[in-house]
Formats: sequence, C-alpha cells, structure tokens
Amino acid sequence: DSELLVEVAEEMGGDNRSEIVKLSMDIGDSVRYLNATLTSFLQYARPSSFVRVNTKPKTLVLETVRLIGRQCARQGILLEWEAPEGLPEVYVDVPQMKQAILNLLINAQQAMLDGGVLGVHIRAEEDAVWIDISDTGVGISKADQARVFGLFYSTKVSGSGLGLAIARRIVEVHGGRLVLQSEAGEGTTFMIRLPLQVIEEVDDEFE
Repeated sequence: DSELLVEVAEEMGGDNRSEIVKLSMDIGDSVRYLNATLTSFLQYARPSSFVRVNTKPKTLVLETVRLIGRQCARQGILLEWEAPEGLPEVYVDVPQMKQAILNLLINAQQAMLDGGVLGVHIRAEEDAVWIDISDTGVGISKADQARVFGLFYSTKVSGSGLGLAIARRIVEVHGGRLVLQSEAGEGTTFMIRLPLQVIEEVDDEFE
C-alpha cells in the first residue's frame, strides 16, 4: 500500500507531493524492519526448513543490501562495495543467509546514526568465500566483544539482542564462521566465512 501511495502521489502532483512520497517510503522501510525483527523472533523460536542451493554470493549480498539502501542514504551513510569477478558459488539456504547478512547490515547501520561508511567486501579463498561487512561507527569494547553474540544481549536501547545471535547461528549451521574485528572508536567488521565444500550434516534444529 505504501508503494501504491507513492504512485498515486506522483500522479496527483501538487505542493505536498514530495512530502507524501517521502513519508510513504518511510512507511515501507519501517514495515521491512518490523518484518525482519519479527522473522528473527520466529526463526529463533521455531527454525524453518533448511533448503540449500548453489548461489552467486554477489547476487545474494546485493539483493540484501538493497533493503537498507534508502535508510542509509537518509542517515548520510555511504555504501562502499567490492566484489571481484568470477567468485565461486556458495551452497546456502538463500532466505536464511540473507537474514544473517541483513542482521549484520542493520547492526552496522545502527552503529552510524550520524553518518559514516558501510563497506561490503566479498573475497574468495581456496576453500571458502568471505563476506566482510564493516562500519565506521564507535566500535565495540573488548569487554562487550565477549558478549556481543549472546542471546538478548544488546548495547542499543531499542535492540532485541537477537540479530547477531541469529546471524552466527545461521552461519555456523552452514558450516561457516562469523568473526568479529573491532576497536573502540575505530569501527567494526563482521566477517562471514562460508566453506565451498558441501556440508551433508545439518543441525537438527533446522530440519
């Protein structure tokens, strides 16, 4: 409905057109954020089925980055992107891996309320693909780094404490690792490592 309202406002014109368009887009963004939060709660309480396919990592990440692009622009956040050609495909459950990536992107965006740079870098090793998501926010203290993946732990007033815990859980079920690098005052980087080999055994919680 918010997208339809944008179209109607564009057709109507008038002095208030731009404001209606902006508010309609805000509604759409808010709905997507609410949906992501609700999905996180449901996913942790009742994990969905686990169906993996071969997927291009660049497509996987780009489709997820688009979900926060408009909000980042409004916050003055610059998106920096780097992905070499010829990256090998990864064997993942696409909706779940997108959720893990989205959680990390939202975490980075919320760390830069006054603007900054959100970097997304995809790179390949001999036996794995890495997806690095970095921000130029306030960073994470050494004390908090030990707890940041804990369930319901959050340094944000409005944070659910589920995003990073779920992201790590999804990555590990894929046989991968979620690595944190951060210095207080110097930003944060989360690195997803996805192995290229097919993992036959799947965590019972996702069956």
